[in-house]
Amino acid sequence: MVSIFQQPWWLDAATDGDWSMVESAPRSGLRASLPIYVERHRFGLQKICMPPLTRTLGPIFTEVPGAPRASATTRMRARLQIMEDLIARLPRHVIFQQFFGPDASELLAFLLKGYEVGVSYTFRITDCADHDAVWRRMRDKTRNVIRRAGERFEVADGLSGTAFSSFYSANIARRNLRPFYAPQRIAALVEAAMRRAAGTVLYCAGGDGVPVAAIFVVWDEAHLYYLMSSRDERRADNGAVSLLLWRAIQLAGARGLDFDFDGFHLEGGAIFATQFGGEMVPRWKISYAVPLVRLRWSLRGALAQLRPARLGLRMPALARAVARQSAAAP
Repeated sequence: MVSIFQQPWWLDAATDGDWSMVESAPRSGLRASLPIYVERHRFGLQKICMPPLTRTLGPIFTEVPGAPRASATTRMRARLQIMEDLIARLPRHVIFQQFFGPDASELLAFLLKGYEVGVSYTFRITDCADHDAVWRRMRDKTRNVIRRAGERFEVADGLSGTAFSSFYSANIARRNLRPFYAPQRIAALVEAAMRRAAGTVLYCAGGDGVPVAAIFVVWDEAHLYYLMSSRDERRADNGAVSLLLWRAIQLAGARGLDFDFDGFHLEGGAIFATQFGGEMVPRWKISYAVPLVRLRWSLRGALAQLRPARLGLRMPALARAVARQSAAAP
């Protein structure tokens, strides 16, 4: 299955069309493609990484039309060889970092080529159509918070991309924080998803009809993903977001989909997600960096308390050395 994040229209909206597809040669009736996004830095250095608000990528395997079907053993070997071919066809890079979905296979090919395979996690709720069962699996405190929020706020959907990005930006500015995503990028992705009936913005409104909290969710053939949220801390607490997540879980059930909390990066986010029930599911982090980049990362961590001048490294010279090493990169 091709996830929403691998769809060309999603990648167009996430990168202004600045992405490409690496294609393998066919083998044993199979071929594969790998969507990539390249950040270009000074001195021609390239980093293959994740586009904004794109949670997983990874290879897409397809059948070659009209090709005879090989045995299971032959196809398994072919998939590994196809992945090796994809890796060989990647553009020259000094850093590679992508997250693959839980069902990704053939990760051995990356290990054999010197890449690292790590793991992160998301929480997923299955059988969302059984609302009563999902409700019972929630923590008592979470259910009470949702009930109280439901008494205070009305829930609606369909907030436009521009309205949601403006709401997000205003709340970030009010807290004197730096935004994770550019407002125009958020608006573009919301509008692209809504045009294709593949996403929406759910929001809580007070008695005056003004949004006080909102979440952006998207879906594909298997999962509904919670991508991001924002709230006006002057008028709503986390209960409003919990109420919106409950409505999103119900929406997933109505569509016959599983609900994906879309990962978390801090302990607080993990604890919050566990209160809704569900199961912890791995996502695979595939990464590579040329040796001098890894050395720089190590030095940055070890000498974080020192002034940069004490490193004794001239950055242009270091960048040129990294560029030379990238010629030997996978």
